[in-house]
Amino acid sequence: MDVRWRKWKKKQRRRGLLEEAKNDKGKLNKVSIQNRISEIEHNDELKDELAILKKYRKLLNEQARVNKEIKDKESLLDWQVSDKYKALTIDEIKVLVVDDKWLAKIEQDVQGEMQRISQRLTGRIKELAERYDEALPKLEEAVETMEQKVKGIWGR
Repeated sequence: MDVRWRKWKKKQRRRGLLEEAKNDKGKLNKVSIQNRISEIEHNDELKDELAILKKYRKLLNEQARVNKEIKDKESLLDWQVSDKYKALTIDEIKVLVVDDKWLAKIEQDVQGEMQRISQRLTGRIKELAERYDEALPKLEEAVETMEQKVKGIWGR
């Protein structure tokens, strides 16, 4: 039996301490954790697993409490927003819709368009600068040199 026990322990180390606590779908939940705690509660050799399972159960309970608190606060906030909407005046609605929503979107769109135009102009300026990089006197000098060469070839 000692050999089987060592093989089982070795297998457990490979699989992880919480593997035995998983349900049929391979998930850890409150029921599967509680079942595993009940199984190993009186086994001194599995006290590490028991401690981890109890801590995990505590964390799950804390998570459930926090999630419930979040849900309650979101419900309260929804109710408060609904009441505030009912109490808004026409001028406040206009400010919310026109100033805060539409004008902000229009301003964002205008800024984006200005950036696109600026980038296009910058690109065009760079293109023109490259095209007209050589000065006119240099070009005239090059043309004169070529004319002389052509006259020299045809003049023979």
